[in-house]
Amino acid sequence: MRKLFIGILAIAVVFGMSMGVMADEGHEATIDQDGTNLDAMIEQVGESHEAKITQEGNLWGLGHDIHDPGWEAATYSWIDQAGIRNEAIINSVSSSDNTALFLRINQDGEENFAEINRNYDGHGANSWSEIDQMGNENKAIIDSYLSDYPWSISSAVTIYQDGDENKADVFSGGETQNLGGSDADLVQEGNRNIIELVQTEANAWIKQDGDDNLFRLEHNTEFPAQNDSEVFFTQEGDENKFVGFNGEEKTDWAVQTDSVFAGQQTGDRNVIGLHQGGNDSAEINQIGNDNTALLWQSEDAGHSSDINQEGDENTAEVIQSTN
Repeated sequence: MRKLFIGILAIAVVFGMSMGVMADEGHEATIDQDGTNLDAMIEQVGESHEAKITQEGNLWGLGHDIHDPGWEAATYSWIDQAGIRNEAIINSVSSSDNTALFLRINQDGEENFAEINRNYDGHGANSWSEIDQMGNENKAIIDSYLSDYPWSISSAVTIYQDGDENKADVFSGGETQNLGGSDADLVQEGNRNIIELVQTEANAWIKQDGDDNLFRLEHNTEFPAQNDSEVFFTQEGDENKFVGFNGEEKTDWAVQTDSVFAGQQTGDRNVIGLHQGGNDSAEINQIGNDNTALLWQSEDAGHSSDINQEGDENTAEVIQSTN
């Protein structure tokens, strides 16, 4: 049973129901909290609603690893929405020691928007940011930024989307060798979905099931002696692509520096394009027909590459250079 906290509990519940059907539209719910050990929850049913939670202050908590099943957060922020064209935003800014946060948005419906902004400037933190969306044409954004301070961080972000034409954007960054970004676990099930991940000093697990999906990546390890940074990636289906981006300019290469990549595509007419610039290694597996794997490893460092293809009319190319 969750321990009782001496703090603030704020609950806003907004239901748009009339005679058993969702009728009301356009509700707005906002919670602003500044203090210690904060809880906030918003529930909305209907369409075109807006929900926003902002928590600031010394969000002091527990010092447990977030991957420990017994981990508990001292500060909770939770939004549930059911319906279409809803918007949910959580902003969390903390500057205390031993922060322990759980930030979550659940949306069931179509054309919904969810965003979590996590900004931390302090000694040590445990935090979990999660967005779950069920339906089509939804968008999820998580921005997890850990600013300069010489203590370690345990942080993770996760997005799960089930449906077609959904989009997930994640920025996970940090400024020092001890403060890396947040580990990312991103899953999409359906067709014509997009994942875009920009990540520093952290690990990523990416899975897309369906056809005509797209994964874009920029992944850097600036302090490889202190941080082992890896990307594990799978796509199952046809006409899927793993490529990259450079600001607003789209490119044919995902970008990775001083990291490890392990990726597999199962299906036909799939594409992997990866550029590694550092002390990198890559393992690429493609099972199916008419697939393409392009690997470019550059800079003055030792590289290793392994491409395995099973099927007909497949193409593989490896470029290894010192510039």
